[in-house]
Amino acid sequence: MRIKGWAITGVVIYGLYWAAGSFGLQALVQSAIQADTSSKPQNVALQWSPLRFTTRVDGYESQIDELTTLIAETAKVSIPSYAPNRARIDMLGPVQIEGPAWTIKVSADELSVGGSVQITRNGDLGRFDLSGSNVVIEDPDTNAATIEVHLVPSDKGVYDLDLSMTDVTLMAEITTSIDPTHQLPEMVSQFSVNGAVKFDPAPALFATSDPIIAGMDFAPLKLIWGDIDLTVDGLIDIQSDGTPSGQLDVTMKGWETVLRMLAANGAIKPANLMGYQAMASGLASDDGSITLPLIFADGQMRLAAFPLGPAPKLR
Repeated sequence: MRIKGWAITGVVIYGLYWAAGSFGLQALVQSAIQADTSSKPQNVALQWSPLRFTTRVDGYESQIDELTTLIAETAKVSIPSYAPNRARIDMLGPVQIEGPAWTIKVSADELSVGGSVQITRNGDLGRFDLSGSNVVIEDPDTNAATIEVHLVPSDKGVYDLDLSMTDVTLMAEITTSIDPTHQLPEMVSQFSVNGAVKFDPAPALFATSDPIIAGMDFAPLKLIWGDIDLTVDGLIDIQSDGTPSGQLDVTMKGWETVLRMLAANGAIKPANLMGYQAMASGLASDDGSITLPLIFADGQMRLAAFPLGPAPKLR
């Protein structure tokens, strides 16, 4: 009887906790929407989920700026009852971004964004997660079989990064500008980044200033597109003016295709193509790959001893 009494008491206490958390989340979502004077939700309602506090938002519309509007058909905001410092948003329908003369529509079989905050004075970002399957972006026409992005804190302001995309089809304008003679297939088989990102200051819920990316560690970045197999390893710091500083080791297979693309784009003269091919062949290892350092210093960049001009501004 005593065990039964404790069980009933536990159920009642959890029921009260779930009700308080669920109605509290609904009120918080409604308050956040009302604080945005441009937002127009059709419905904000509590949704039953035994281990989560969940609120469903239907027909959400909000202005991003004077010319751009975000429209989400249906979204579900949830917080685990056992980890109330975490939250997730599941998009249950397409999302549209409308401009004055264009519309971008994003749809997916599954698409969710989640994160958590640490118990600190500023509520530092605990982690960030984005995942999607069969993601389709219309106008520009781009799609991917899978998208995964994960950020996990490892040190003050430093977050381990795990990003992966598979079977990515880019919009035709991009592939044509890169590869006008169609040396490569339409689909990028894999793009992934493992490494770390350094922010200054650290992203936080109650931050007094916006976080700025201060450095990137690629361990590695990988791209597989047709016969191009590209791997990038190394660390760069981003200076106050936005220019990178550091060295990345670039290893590539399929450099023959890249040289043909550069010739087709006019980056190298077709008459000099055979000379570049002979030079690259002399640098290739037994497996056919070439490894060269990409160096950023004093606002300039060079590939090994070859100057490439001013380094790009990364912010």
